[in-house]
Amino acid sequence: MTDAPPAAAIRRRPTPVTILALVQLVSSTGYALSLAVIAGAQLTVLDELADRGGAFTDGTLATVSLASALAVLAVIGFAAAILLFRMRQLGWTLTMLLAGVSLATQVYLYVTTGALTVHLMLIQVVIVLYLNQREVRAAFGIGVRKDASVVELDERG
Repeated sequence: MTDAPPAAAIRRRPTPVTILALVQLVSSTGYALSLAVIAGAQLTVLDELADRGGAFTDGTLATVSLASALAVLAVIGFAAAILLFRMRQLGWTLTMLLAGVSLATQVYLYVTTGALTVHLMLIQVVIVLYLNQREVRAAFGIGVRKDASVVELDERG
């Protein structure tokens, strides 16, 4: 006898969830690559400062802060992608939080600096729309009553 779960207990990952996980993986890779570029530029600046015996400036502190934020976003993004692939509700939550933070940051940057990153904003909006699809929410158990049966859900729409 095998200890495999019955066929009814195995959850099938819907296609939109796979797409979301892949988009989240690409997004996290983007954060990691941005971090690598900033870290490389920062090392050059630190070498120049060491050669001149200079002190750290506000610009250096801002760059270190940005690099730290990108590192955190990359790690959380990779974790969210893995959790989405594994169909864990925490993955859905982390992805929604990352999309919200990203959209809020982009709106803030537009208001304060006038910089508009339409492609990044569009990706985040698409992620939020995918996350809120009925099929995706149901796959993660979001918004579904624990005592509701499949028949009741079909009758409610």
